[in-house]
Amino acid sequence: MVTGTAQAQDATSPPHYVYAGVDYAFLRSSLSKDSMKNALGGDQFDSDFYLLRVGTRLFKQISIEGRFGIKNESGNSTDKVETNQMYGIYIVPTGNLFHFLEVSAPIGYAHTKLENDNGSVKLNGMSFGLNFEVPIYVNAKSRIPDIRLSSGGTVYYAGRDSQTYGYQAGIRMDFKI
Repeated sequence: MVTGTAQAQDATSPPHYVYAGVDYAFLRSSLSKDSMKNALGGDQFDSDFYLLRVGTRLFKQISIEGRFGIKNESGNSTDKVETNQMYGIYIVPTGNLFHFLEVSAPIGYAHTKLENDNGSVKLNGMSFGLNFEVPIYVNAKSRIPDIRLSSGGTVYYAGRDSQTYGYQAGIRMDFKI
């Protein structure tokens, strides 16, 4: 009798979600420390990269997420740098508006390395952002991944010596395990 109850609970328990996403990210860096300006040969630079996100829900409204950047272009022009390294770990509180729009606020740590022909600069520290995701396909009973369009903004580093922030847009797939 106890075994039948445990099996019934397992059949009705909600699935565990693991998600993965890919975004195109645009990055803007503003440097105010002289050693950083000298290393890159200027004080303001743009960059772009592909942002891979992988995460899992720890609780219904809180996820943990890892982010990894893949460079897109080289930093050969005077106002461009390449985002040669980007990775971070985030806690992501999430809420829903009208059961349609998912709003999340990632808070965590990010490492970013900017590079061009002149040199490179590494930025490490607290990172935070705001993301919006619109469901395209969601079916709790299906094993097909849920699909969401995503967009948002992230501050990768904010300090007295520099500010680095970006905007991203892409797609996220939620897998039920």
